[in-house]
Amino acid sequence: MLKIHNPGYSSGKSTLLLLLAILLVISMTSCSGGSPKDVVARYSLAVLNKDLDKAKKYCTDSFNSLYMNNTEAALQNMPSGIGADSGDIPTVSEMAEDLEESMDGDTARVWAREADWMVYVLKKEGGRWKIDSMDMGKMMEGLQDMMKSNPEMFKDMPQMPSK
Repeated sequence: MLKIHNPGYSSGKSTLLLLLAILLVISMTSCSGGSPKDVVARYSLAVLNKDLDKAKKYCTDSFNSLYMNNTEAALQNMPSGIGADSGDIPTVSEMAEDLEESMDGDTARVWAREADWMVYVLKKEGGRWKIDSMDMGKMMEGLQDMMKSNPEMFKDMPQMPSK
């Protein structure tokens, strides 16, 4: 057992202080949300599991007000066999393995290796990484490329009216 000698404290008080310090570090680490990749993985899994209350915890208020209403509508119309219904949900670490990230101070960008056009922009808020926005320019480029390479996939999609 680790012994701390401090003449002002009894060994019982020293042990209690050490235990409290360890618990504080553990609680701060477990509540920090982890790396930007971990945050995006946890957010994505919460969405796949149709748990929007949990998903919102990984996002800034700004992101939640802009995107979560659309996410909720999309989940209500999600066909069965996708997400939680499929029974094939990866773990956070499995999902994070497929993600890439770049950080610049209190800002980070996270994207999937297989879908580099879907870029989440995160920022630190209260010491925790949170999803703040999506790179819509990259997303539109990616969707356009998908539509060109696989038009059959998008044939039943409603078209935007032309001017």
